[in-house]
Amino acid sequence: MPQGANIPCSPEARSRCARLGVLVIPDFIANAGGVIGASIELRGGTERAAFDYIDERIRSNTRLVLEESRRTGEVPRVAAMALAQKRVTRLPRPDAGRSSFHSRFETAARP
Repeated sequence: MPQGANIPCSPEARSRCARLGVLVIPDFIANAGGVIGASIELRGGTERAAFDYIDERIRSNTRLVLEESRRTGEVPRVAAMALAQKRVTRLPRPDAGRSSFHSRFETAARP
């Protein structure tokens, strides 16, 4: 059962679904299309390219989350949060590699 965008079920509902054998796909996995599509558009990609990439990423992320959930015995949301945490910790620090534009903008924006 995919959750609606930004409206995840309560922890109690997730637990009950798990007991009943209902897989609940976290909202931030099932509904990532808008963010992915915006990323493709910003890079000049076509609508078709965006939809193809959205399809591939959501399928891939869902598969990873369900595999991790099965492996650990945790509900999919816990597995998804762990996957997200691993990915975020691999990102460069926000101040690393700033362009001169960013530096000028941030300097100009300071009071």
